[in-house]
Amino acid sequence: MSQGSNHGSEQDAPPKGGGKGRYATRGPRHRARELALQALYACEVAGTPVDRAAREAADDRNAEGADMEYYHQLMPAVWNRREMLDGWVIRAVDNWTPERVSVIERNILRVGAHEILYEPATPLNVIINEAIEVAKRFGSEQSGRFVNGVLDRVAALIRDADAAPYRQWGE
Repeated sequence: MSQGSNHGSEQDAPPKGGGKGRYATRGPRHRARELALQALYACEVAGTPVDRAAREAADDRNAEGADMEYYHQLMPAVWNRREMLDGWVIRAVDNWTPERVSVIERNILRVGAHEILYEPATPLNVIINEAIEVAKRFGSEQSGRFVNGVLDRVAALIRDADAAPYRQWGE
């Protein structure tokens, strides 16, 4: 968990002034999540070492406007905790193994579970909505609904296990 960083919903808001195109108004934290997904995908599919994948995604032209501090904290943390994060997801879904879900969806779920556990200042609804939007953009037609349902169950399991003691659950 990062101490002292501004990880509230303010960072998730789109930049003022908008832009052009459907995704032009994505906020800095949203862009950081997308970069993390890109780097996690490279690690998992291509076997790219985590440091190299993180550096290459950060150097990508799509990194413009991203909250790079958050990205550099998020991406390696999710990668290093992926087995634990998969455990929460497996408990949330019957008859599920990580290999049965696309690499994109699997990593979106990991990012969401990580944020539920380790980013208590970010409201739960923001975490889930951000994951849904990333899933809609990078996943299949059904990915948004799938990610929504799974992260909702993951959040309930984490709450019931009191595994995120600093999170306010009255959201």
